[in-house]
Amino acid sequence: MRRVLGWANGSNGSGWSKRIAAVTLLGALAIGAGGSPIPAHADERRIVTVEDADFFGADFETVKDVDLEACKAACIDNNLCRAFTYNVRARWCFLKSDIGDLQTFKGAIAGRIVEVRDTPVVKLDARERELSFIPEPFRKEAERFGVKRRPPSLAVF
Repeated sequence: MRRVLGWANGSNGSGWSKRIAAVTLLGALAIGAGGSPIPAHADERRIVTVEDADFFGADFETVKDVDLEACKAACIDNNLCRAFTYNVRARWCFLKSDIGDLQTFKGAIAGRIVEVRDTPVVKLDARERELSFIPEPFRKEAERFGVKRRPPSLAVF
């Protein structure tokens, strides 16, 4: 009967299958070897604005008597909102479900949502402690493997 983690039938747990299992289990550890940070990705909605402009069309809601910051907040807080046009003089905010053509409009501010990947740092010390049941030589092998395979965006300098 084949055992979990790749140990072969009737084996004593030594050999290549145990090494493969250790490398597989330590994939996350290997990427950030030695307690190095690993980014945990989360999307964040932010606004990019253009003065004297309007994203034409696709209005789905008008918010009246607000300032620019309230207009930005209304768009960010509404998942349907992809853009807005704020009329400075009228203090009206036109929320838009799509990003239309950018047109010149004196006295307006066009804004659009951009999704930004935030990369908070996560330390691996706790992860190492959780995986301490794996023998040290296999952890070191996984770390060496991870250094070779680390994508450039996760490189530790």
